[in-house]
Amino acid sequence: MRLALALFASLFATPALAEWVATQITRPGGNNAAIVDGIARTVEQPPALIPCPGATPPFAYSFDCKSFTGDTSDAVKPATLPPKGGLPDGTVAFGPDGSDIHKAWYADPTDRYGHGALGDGIEGGSLVVELAGEKRLSATLPRREVFEDRTPRIVDLDGSGQLHILTIIADRNKGAAVAVYKIADGKLTRVGQTPFIGRSNRWLNIAGFEDFDGSGRKSVTLVKTPHLAGILQFWRWEDSKFTLRAEQAGFSNHQNRSREQRLSAVADFDGDGRLDLALPSLDRRSLQFVRFVGSSAKTFETFASVRLPARIDKPIVTHESTDGLVITIGLDDTSVYAVHRK
Repeated sequence: MRLALALFASLFATPALAEWVATQITRPGGNNAAIVDGIARTVEQPPALIPCPGATPPFAYSFDCKSFTGDTSDAVKPATLPPKGGLPDGTVAFGPDGSDIHKAWYADPTDRYGHGALGDGIEGGSLVVELAGEKRLSATLPRREVFEDRTPRIVDLDGSGQLHILTIIADRNKGAAVAVYKIADGKLTRVGQTPFIGRSNRWLNIAGFEDFDGSGRKSVTLVKTPHLAGILQFWRWEDSKFTLRAEQAGFSNHQNRSREQRLSAVADFDGDGRLDLALPSLDRRSLQFVRFVGSSAKTFETFASVRLPARIDKPIVTHESTDGLVITIGLDDTSVYAVHRK
């Protein structure tokens, strides 16, 4: 009987979680490049990190691949500035190969909002998508709104095969919200959004958009007011509307007035087969590992935390090494750390 109970318990036991630790790669004020497990990293603030096949070492990460030798023809496209009339500090998003939507970017720069969460008061007044044959569609916001964002996100949110464009908008009286666009009846149309925060000059930043609960549908995580309360929220997209599933204060994924929005990473960090989220604490001095609990994902928990000597302010990047998953983090003292399992 005891043996049977032990076997039953082992089947449903939660696997032991490995401890995550931080190893320093570069010291404050030191070199702006480092090589760890065959991965080269720089600590400058780039438009995008891209893999550089054929580089020296055999596989490296850079911002433009120019600092490494070798054939870079297969490298992932770097972030590209938008065409004339685009948002000056915006970049172009690329759709999946073979998809109807090839590119998306923000256009019609405007200073009518002036909040400046992303470094200046210039935001996008319209969203543009480029289709096959270079045909373009656009959606222009009313004068009370702007796209307080730098790069749209092209993603199939519901598994239907039809692509959505995930954006951050802001209302001059109500603050920010996540808005979803798609092509319907030949037009680029807003088909849903989260509620506005409710107050002017209040912003949010998207942290991830994946299947976090095993439902087969992508959901959106965001940090509401990442410079104030830092409320991490999980929104499920279903039947063309957002439903709030869980929220908790104490997180951040942005430094106020920085153009860098990529202070988060998505991967299966606990090894249970589901995707998790890694993002900074509210003071940005620790990396928090968050997973969603239960089939309905109505709660989430922080299952690991790594304290750091300075604030996270650069893109959080993951890669597989010979020892497993490694997270590279740049701090505001210019040091770089590799976060990995102990």
